[in-house]
Amino acid sequence: MKLQLLSLFTTTYCLLFLTSCSAPVYRGCLYEGERRNNIPDGHGLIHCPRNGIIYTDRADYVGGWKNGMRHGEGVAWIRDPLNYKQILGKYNLKCDNDICRDPETGITIPIYYAK
Repeated sequence: MKLQLLSLFTTTYCLLFLTSCSAPVYRGCLYEGERRNNIPDGHGLIHCPRNGIIYTDRADYVGGWKNGMRHGEGVAWIRDPLNYKQILGKYNLKCDNDICRDPETGITIPIYYAK
């Protein structure tokens, strides 16, 4: 019931304020989880814990809406392969090679490098 109310509120909010919901960052995070750093254009690091999607300031694009991926699969495209563990590690994600895992939720997040 709580999730339905949140969904209804979010849908209403987006319909009233379409400009703030035009980017995938808002559609994914306000519906599924939370925004961090309060940065509307996707720069900074935003983690949506319920669907595992990671946004970073080193990403050209973070998947979930493009590239044939279903909503909630959760990927990060990271421009700097040397620093991605440090970036994601700030949010307590455990990274091994190209896979990160959130120890609290058990969500695994594949890492893709942006071209």
